[in-house]
Parts: sequence; structure tokens; C-alpha cells
Amino acid sequence: MSDRYVVHLGLGAFARSHTAWYTRHTGWRMIGFTGRRPGVARLLDKHRGVYHVLTRHPDRDEAERVEVLSRVHDGADLPAWLEACASPSTHVVTVTVTEKGYRLTPSGSLDLDDADVRADIELLRAAPFGSPARTAPGRLAQGLLARADRAPDAPVAVVGCDNLRGNGRLAERAVLGILEAVPGRSEWVRGNVGFVSSMVDRITPAATPEDLAQVRALTGVDDPAAVVAEPFAEWVLDDAFPAQRPRWEVAGAVLTSQVAGHELRKLLVLNGAHTLLAHTGLLKDVRTVAGAIARPELLELVTAWWQAVRPLLPFPAPEVDAYERAVLERFRNARIEHRLTQIATDATEKLRVRVLPLLNGSAAQQVAVEQLAAWIACRRAGVAPDDPLGPRLARAARGTPQEAAARMLALLDPALADDHDLRTRVGNRLRDL
Repeated sequence: MSDRYVVHLGLGAFARSHTAWYTRHTGWRMIGFTGRRPGVARLLDKHRGVYHVLTRHPDRDEAERVEVLSRVHDGADLPAWLEACASPSTHVVTVTVTEKGYRLTPSGSLDLDDADVRADIELLRAAPFGSPARTAPGRLAQGLLARADRAPDAPVAVVGCDNLRGNGRLAERAVLGILEAVPGRSEWVRGNVGFVSSMVDRITPAATPEDLAQVRALTGVDDPAAVVAEPFAEWVLDDAFPAQRPRWEVAGAVLTSQVAGHELRKLLVLNGAHTLLAHTGLLKDVRTVAGAIARPELLELVTAWWQAVRPLLPFPAPEVDAYERAVLERFRNARIEHRLTQIATDATEKLRVRVLPLLNGSAAQQVAVEQLAAWIACRRAGVAPDDPLGPRLARAARGTPQEAAARMLALLDPALADDHDLRTRVGNRLRDL
């Protein structure tokens, strides 16, 4: 191995358009492991880890060849995972496993009622390297235990790259939540692993056959692992690494001690508006973000959302204005076919982090009610995409609007079951929809 490697868990489209894309200019190499879809490893392996990013500008397309992946593996390849994580040549482990991949409760702690989490704890107690863990926190725990055993003098950073506030802290809670249940195995991690939070941003819609055909037309290469992305990209990282790291700033990343403000701005202005457009747009049979924002009534909803969340943002008004204009321009880029069904997938996880924090006496509560009512209406109308609670949501959405609101909110967060005023307001808005 080289002396400078990043190991990545969760080699989906976003990781390839963002984390790997930034790393390509640093002189470091990456070893990629898939999360839920092992087929990506096979596609990339055919091209020795090389793939293309198709950047869709408003007026043109650009295909960029990315050569940064040294090796790619199925995430279930335990020997390769342990070797990569334990090697002193690995200084950073980056993670994109989506919101639900962390297996956390609404309060942000590890979900010890999750059957897969319990199975991973038993595995690590009995034979930590006997078989692949079922969950992402379990796999991270296995990799870090291997490092503790084989390279105890080599600290390492775990960088959260998922769209979650404080993703590094959440990764730490998840991993330590498992290891604390394994006698004597959490101490090394506490003393030698830096869990780094980062704010990530680049719209990366799922590639279509037409997109892959465009890559072929521009490059002459048939690349089934190509990804599509908007021109905009942003990465803000907490500058708290215990060992070496790539100089991501040469590719435009920002290293700072003030990640939280950037996370909040993106979460509320971009992601909150995305979720709002997804559910309200699906109810109107709109397919994409560009199509939704072109509807005057949906643009009005987004504008109201932005006005409501503005007091929560720790930035001067001119900076917020400029950010909103940039987001609106990104939404209007019709050549990025960002499908509303993709945004609305796993809605319960997204609503918990994007909307529920606005219910606690915030001026944004009314637009939060709009979000929740639209989410329930999508489920009642049968237009909601996949969700971890899918069958339970389908049952809960039945009945009168007030009954559906009460049951759906309780599934989203049990604490909401006691909020009669919120249930009434969401039920009334649901009835109107």
C-alpha cells in the first residue's frame, strides 16, 4: 500500500460525485467499500476503479474522468475491510451510509432495540472478526478493533459525510454505543479515533440510461458506474484530525472550527426546501425539483419556508440572501433531473432532522406543519416512495385526517403523540390537502 490512503464506506453515487471527487486532486488514493449495494463494486472493478462524473451545467454537459479509487470491494468482504482499516497507511475513514444507516433513535443514540444492532453486539462479543457485521456502525467497530489490535500506535479519523448535523458525533455515538456493550473494547477508540463532522453538498440525482449514453457520447467510454451531478459542490469539515489528512482545500473544501452554522444553513435552506417540494410536488403529480419550483404556488411555499427559518441562521442577512439565490438557481437547473421520489425516499429519517427541530416554539412551526401534512397526504394518496417504516406508515395513514395525523406523528416521534395542538393543526391541514 501507499503511505496515504482514505478508506470509504458506502460507495454510492453521492460518494463518487463528492468525497472521491474532492480527494482526486490531493495525491491520496481511496479504497472503496460498498454499503447496501455490492453491485457497484463489480461495476467499478471492471474499469479498475475509474469512473466519470457527468456535470450538467444549465447550458452544457461536461464529463470528467475520476481516477482516485485504488481498489473497490463489496462491503461484506470482511478480510479486505479489516486489512484496509488496520493498515497504518490508512489515516482517514470516510462514511456515506445515509441517515438510516447509523441506526439511531430520534434522540440520536444507538437504537439498541434494532435486531441487527443487537446481532452485531453479540457478534463482537463472541467472535468480532468471525463474519461481517450487519450494520454500518458494526462494520466501523470491526475495522477500528482490527486497528487497535494490529496498529495500536496509529490514530485515525472517521469523517461523517452524510447529510446529518453533527454527523461525526453521530457516528461516534453509534460506534461507541456498540463497543460499550463489548467489555474492554471501547477504550482504544476513545483515545485514538477522531470523529470528524462535515457538511456536504452536491445534488447527485440517480443516473438514467440517457445520462450514461451522454457519457459515452462525450468520452467514447461505456461507463455504467458514471454519476451525474450539478456544477455546485461544497464541503466544510471540522479541522480536528488526529493524524494526517488529504489537503482537500486544494479542491475547494473548507476546514474550519465552525461547521455547525454551515450545517444548519444547508439543512434548513436547501434540504428543508427539498423535502417540502418533494411532498407537495408529488401531490400535484410533479416529477422533478425544477418542475416543482416552476409552479408559482410551490415557489411561494418555499419562500415562506425560507422566511420562517431565517431567524435561526447564524449568518448576516446579505449572506443568507446570496445563499437563497444560489439555491434557487440550482433548483431551476432543469438539466439536473433531481426526482422528487428520490428526495422523498426514507422520509421519516429526513423529517426527524429537517423538520422536527422547528416545532419547539419556533416561528417556523407553521411551515413545519405544512411539511408534515404533505408527507402524510402522500402516504394516504399512495405516492410516497420507500421508507424504513413503510408498512407501519401505510396502516397509520388510514382513517380520518385527525386519526392519521395522530398515528403518523407518533411513528415519527413518540413524544409528538402527546402534543394535542400539533396533531390538530396537522390534521386540519391534511384535511385541506
